Amino acid sequence: MKTTWWKPGWLVLVGAALLTGIAATDAATIDTLPYTIPSNGTADYQFPDDTVAFNGIREGDPSGIDIIITFAYYVDGPMTTLWTSKDGTNWTWGSKDNWMLSAQNPVVEFRFSGDSWDPTDWAKYIRIRNTANGGDIVLTAVEPLFPGRDPRLPPLPVANAGPDVSIYTSQESSKTLNGTASDPSPGPSGLTYRWLEGSTELKGPTAVGTDGSAPLALSTLVPLPRIGTHTLTLEVTDGQDTVSDTMVLTIANTPPEGQPTPTDQAFEIGVDPISVCASVADFDGDAVSYQWVKDGAVLASGVVTPPAGGAALDNVAQLTIPAGDTRFPLGSNNLQFVVDDGVNPAVTYSVIVRMQDTTAPTLAPKPSTTLLWPPNHQLVPVTIRAGDADNSRGNLVLTASIQSNENDGASEPDWYLDSIDNASGTVALRLRAERAGGSDGRVYTVTLTATDASGNQSIATVDIRVPHDKKK
Repeated sequence: MKTTWWKPGWLVLVGAALLTGIAATDAATIDTLPYTIPSNGTADYQFPDDTVAFNGIREGDPSGIDIIITFAYYVDGPMTTLWTSKDGTNWTWGSKDNWMLSAQNPVVEFRFSGDSWDPTDWAKYIRIRNTANGGDIVLTAVEPLFPGRDPRLPPLPVANAGPDVSIYTSQESSKTLNGTASDPSPGPSGLTYRWLEGSTELKGPTAVGTDGSAPLALSTLVPLPRIGTHTLTLEVTDGQDTVSDTMVLTIANTPPEGQPTPTDQAFEIGVDPISVCASVADFDGDAVSYQWVKDGAVLASGVVTPPAGGAALDNVAQLTIPAGDTRFPLGSNNLQFVVDDGVNPAVTYSVIVRMQDTTAPTLAPKPSTTLLWPPNHQLVPVTIRAGDADNSRGNLVLTASIQSNENDGASEPDWYLDSIDNASGTVALRLRAERAGGSDGRVYTVTLTATDASGNQSIATVDIRVPHDKKK
């Protein structure tokens, strides 16, 4: 933020003129200090535009000075008085004459003794003539008494453009710059303000609010400021004095936006295809590339160009995964939707794909035999292949139980469940080949249960008979 002050109709103020006279015209121009003025030489000095020195001392006031001039001592000798000028053309005499310079007195305090408070009478230039015989003098410093506004004058109005602001293009229409203005010494005219960028007026003279507000609503600007950095000036005037303050407005490209749908959805594993989509928007109308990513791998991608202004292209980014894709196992799967406009950092959105299993596994058992003959009381090995399967493609847990329709009261068991191999889906058992003499035959019922990782179960039974005779 930088604050400046200026007076209508003039730029800088330097000392006031007094006695009219015409100085020598063969003066050199002093560009830099220190500057050497040779014997009988004349030099002109112009005060810098960012300094102010003026006739704030009245006639007969010996306590004040307007200009302090410092020389480096070379040769003792008189020097003529200073001339002053408002325009560098018409010169007037100063108030003292023939100062003596010496090593003990290298500083000259020069005072205009006029009583003018009219800014048009104040001087901007001084002319110095060295009348020392045979000696140079070196001008090392010229300082105005007041390097800014004279503290004896009434305070200036105050302009405050506010802090620097950084926004996106999408925020311009709702952003207001909250400048303020005040006048510690109100004049006859009320405070007005205007906003500028360089010499371009953004908002014309407007009365400052009763609360000191001097706002600039960006939505009122046609066209809206472009992307980039803008130095804006708040200028405030009370009709007599004008002050200004600057702030920097930075406008950046708005990042793209995406909206996946659904963001969390369940699919039946091995049954349902996965289908998600997303809408894409870009306030600046940039081409936007998108990707669907899982575990660092890109599953799908494309490029769309939404309209400028922020309207979305709905459901343009499609992702379809066929049922049973092994990249989406049972459980929660994290999916990312990434949009990139090539200007801003890419923006990532998360989607949860839950693969669930609510379907019971299948069982299609096939025993190695269904008849035990002859009934010789021997244990016969039987193998049952469960034929189990599950849509989750995970391992199933098999259990088996055996029952018989006969209870002969024998001391030895009639069956043994030897092993269950879940990996191969095989059940190994032994059954005794015997039956009661007066029955129609013995039936062993083997019950198989398959349980998947989600707790779904299926049950199947296998009957293996020991007939009464070979005909049955």
